[in-house]
Amino acid sequence: MSVKRIAATLALCLAATGCAIAPDWSTPTAATPASWSQPTPAAAPPPEAVAPTADWWRRFGSAEFDRLMAQAMAENVDLASARYRIEQARAALRSVAADRVPSLDASGTVSRDQNLDGGGSDSGWNGGLTLSYDPDPFGRNAALVDSARYDLEAERFGREATRLVMEADLAALYFTVLSIRQRTDIARENLAAAEQVLELVDARVRAGAATELDLAQQRSAVAAFRAQLAALDRQHREAMNGLAVLVGRPPGAIGVRETGLRSLTLPRVATGQPADLLQRRPDLRRVEATLRASDADVAAARAAFYPSATISVGTAVSGAFDGGVSTLASLAGGLAAPIFDGGRLQGQFDAADARRMELLESYRGAVLTAYRETENAMAGVDTGSRRVADLAEAAEQAGYAYELSRIRYEAGAADFLTVLDAQRTKLSADDTLVQAQLSTFLSAADLFVALGGGWEAVPAGASLSAAN
Repeated sequence: MSVKRIAATLALCLAATGCAIAPDWSTPTAATPASWSQPTPAAAPPPEAVAPTADWWRRFGSAEFDRLMAQAMAENVDLASARYRIEQARAALRSVAADRVPSLDASGTVSRDQNLDGGGSDSGWNGGLTLSYDPDPFGRNAALVDSARYDLEAERFGREATRLVMEADLAALYFTVLSIRQRTDIARENLAAAEQVLELVDARVRAGAATELDLAQQRSAVAAFRAQLAALDRQHREAMNGLAVLVGRPPGAIGVRETGLRSLTLPRVATGQPADLLQRRPDLRRVEATLRASDADVAAARAAFYPSATISVGTAVSGAFDGGVSTLASLAGGLAAPIFDGGRLQGQFDAADARRMELLESYRGAVLTAYRETENAMAGVDTGSRRVADLAEAAEQAGYAYELSRIRYEAGAADFLTVLDAQRTKLSADDTLVQAQLSTFLSAADLFVALGGGWEAVPAGASLSAAN
């Protein structure tokens, strides 16, 4: 391209207030179901379905849970890290935006020249101001600012997504602690009952009414119950340690008063429509903001193919210490156009475009993952509630069978294997019931989080940067 054609192109674009090279943004399309495939979850009272809110954990009716969540909001290290990532993105935006405004530079020197032949010396000073401006005729700087702005939005959405993950983790650990304590109570009760049976078997052996095999089997059962208590104790300590770290405390620095899941309320969650998820989940909004930043990066890479222009205005003042001052004003313009770069600009453009396509697929994948997580949580609440009801009946009947077998064995009407089998069945049924209750509570918390946790999304098309 000749110099005249370059100049003509630049003049034309400047006259048109910049050539528009950035593509118009449109929200990417993703497969969105018209309705949920899972039935509406059926849960314990209250029967009214509650919509996800920012304080969704309060629906479980535990003041202690509320207190731990408030502490985590203030002290969690992941949330603190996310806040500093936002500050980094905000600083990057300020730095890039500075290229769109004129810059003013000052300079000054003082000199003294000594003639070596003894002819005397000269001394003087000079200073000046230079105002420079890049008119950005092809929008490269504007595109870079847009990219930085959407990066900032992505970090803000990312912090909200981090907060939701933290809330889900804390709920899981708190519910786990309560379930372990409930399971520990059950194990202790079963151990006490097993020790009573052991005394009965021992007495029958001494009386010649039972065998040493019966006694060894019951001793084995008692030892197994004690081993289970040790395993539950380890699980409890690990869960408490994890809970402490989540709220920003070292292990052992927090306490939990509640003793079981029975102190909680299982809420029923209003799920809304699947399409609402695209606006309600901050992780999806974060991927969308990152995609918009990549669009701006593509525009900046495209603008790099075009000429760049600079305008500068300067004033210089100089003088000698023994008198005399002179002033000089200057006006200059510059034009630079890439001619040959060995494919560097094309490579940068191709990389930016490929990055955009990658993020587009990531967005579609994130949407599908969001729907999967919601459907799975809905299934967990629905099937979990029914499973708990059935297991509660099974545990009640297992306890009744155990009592009957023990009474019959004591009366000599049943063999010891019947008692041993009923004893193991009772422990398994009681323990399985609590684990099923835990699974249902975890599914309810997962459903709140999968639906966005009540996070307040900005309206579609609005800028989160402007809203904060």
